[in-house]
Amino acid sequence: MTSVRVSTRTHSVTHVATNILWGLRRIVRDCGLDQTNMANQWAVLEAGTSAWLTSGDLRRWCLRSMTRGTPPATT
Repeated sequence: MTSVRVSTRTHSVTHVATNILWGLRRIVRDCGLDQTNMANQWAVLEAGTSAWLTSGDLRRWCLRSMTRGTPPATT
């Protein structure tokens, strides 16, 4: 008899991390920004996002944008 064990949590974390990054990449593209650096670092970004999700340290993801020369808003 052969048995296979699949960790659905690991698969889910990888899936969510990839979708977060694809969403960010679409935002970068739609803003007319260069995606080259992000594409070159994809494996690192995916591993980092997966690690944050697995550890539970990533509880909120926030993207802020501003016009050049405008000071950032404080929260």
